[in-house]
Amino acid sequence: MRTGWFLLCASGLALAACTASEPSDASDARDANGADDASLPPAEQADTIDAPDASAPLDEQVEEQLGRILDDPVEAEPVDLGVVAEAGDARAAWPLVDLLRFVGGDEQFAGDLDDALAELTGHRPEHDEVAWVAYTDALLASDVAAPPDYLELKEAIYLERDATWAPFFDPRADLDWRAVAWGGVGRDEIAALDDPPVIQAEDAEHLEDDDVVFGLRVGEEVRAYPRRFLEVHEMANDTLGGRRVAFSYCTLCGAPIPYAVDDIEVVDEPLELRTSGLLQRANKLMYDVQTESLFDQFTGVAVSGPLREAAVELERLPVTVARWEDWREEQPDTTVLAVPGRRGAERELLNYPGTLRERRDADGPVFPVGERDGRSDEAVVVLGVETPRGTSVAFPVEEATDALEAGEVVRDAGVQLESEDGGLLARAVDGGPELPAHEAFWFAWSQFRPDTELWER
Repeated sequence: MRTGWFLLCASGLALAACTASEPSDASDARDANGADDASLPPAEQADTIDAPDASAPLDEQVEEQLGRILDDPVEAEPVDLGVVAEAGDARAAWPLVDLLRFVGGDEQFAGDLDDALAELTGHRPEHDEVAWVAYTDALLASDVAAPPDYLELKEAIYLERDATWAPFFDPRADLDWRAVAWGGVGRDEIAALDDPPVIQAEDAEHLEDDDVVFGLRVGEEVRAYPRRFLEVHEMANDTLGGRRVAFSYCTLCGAPIPYAVDDIEVVDEPLELRTSGLLQRANKLMYDVQTESLFDQFTGVAVSGPLREAAVELERLPVTVARWEDWREEQPDTTVLAVPGRRGAERELLNYPGTLRERRDADGPVFPVGERDGRSDEAVVVLGVETPRGTSVAFPVEEATDALEAGEVVRDAGVQLESEDGGLLARAVDGGPELPAHEAFWFAWSQFRPDTELWER
């Protein structure tokens, strides 16, 4: 019996992408077997993948082979990949990509999957690419439809890795299941900070002046959340200014977003949010403990479960990204998260190195996102703002900051930026109210706000 090919990260605190930065095992396996892939273009050049539309039936033999995945995902090797590939229906690539995502040390099986995917898509990943990421990007960029019963196939494969994901595979979910991927950890393997200890600014000996903090103002109370803490935990459930707040941070998107979770009519208690271990287009999918509904971290919209049925959308709060020295000087009464200490009852928490942004996330997406918006470099950090009239605009942070320091007016789409608390604040023009705004990498903001305007200096 085939065992052990579902890849397990070495630690639950692997920061959500423990395998994504490594070269493709599948590509290495093909090199070892002497395969000639010179005739195939790179997978990123994916604008030519043709496939039937979603309603077309699968070839009976292909349907039979893929059906074997449902019988036993761990024993998926008996699937005749040659039959699937020779049929030439690119839709069949989707469950094969999901299998490839979880292949562990079995180079032969990974190589067979890679060959089948290359034949189905007409593309081969570059040697420095992660194969499943490259194929997924190629399929998404060509908008290749998923095969019939794809959700059932994906669910079988994913629940073999983590059975606690079962409530999330809601057939009524508002999700593009093709773009949903494992983020490298299981459900709750990244421990949220619940009611984290806080101290006054003058007692914060654990922070350096240049440390980046996320500053939050709710009512009359202000608090700083060190970025390096949220790089590790990704979620903090806290009380500030008399409100219950869930502060989420998607490291992959560079998006710190606090949400108010205490004024939701369909639940009796404030929501408590956690990390699901799943992503959609490199964006964190979080869930609430009470109903096990999935939420899109970037939009705050419930996308599965009872809260999706109730059309719940969380209230976004403004956040300031600043150096600790600047935030402390502008907000001397601020509190700040203390070092949390222990994770659970016994295990020492990992150190907070604060290097994830530098060594992984700032170079562009490491998980599939599909087509990119080429108006700006994908790794540029922007301040994204939704306007009162429902449109959105993105301001490149570095350019906007330089412009304000030079005394220029930074304004677009009815939004004007100001320098405040060591960071950027967005207001409606002509002295209007502060608007919810948050930073993100351009690739993330533009894919979730595809109609966004982009300010240019």
